[in-house]
Amino acid sequence: MPGDDAILALVQSVKEDVVHLRDNHLAHVQEDLDDIKDRLTRVELRLEPLDELATLIRQHLLKVSGLITAAVIAALGGSTML
Repeated sequence: MPGDDAILALVQSVKEDVVHLRDNHLAHVQEDLDDIKDRLTRVELRLEPLDELATLIRQHLLKVSGLITAAVIAALGGSTML
């Protein structure tokens, strides 16, 4: 049976391996997070003009629907007043 010193050395070796694996894994995770953040920033920059265009279209549609509603109300109101 191995002595206490051999077991202690083995435990220390396993601990060092675990620390190395943890640090290596965390480094890769950080790289992946940085890449995801960079891609997300680029996507947001590309979508910003589309969001502005969608807002502009909504505003115009709201104006047109208001005009159509007013025209329908005026036409119906004018015909009922006669």
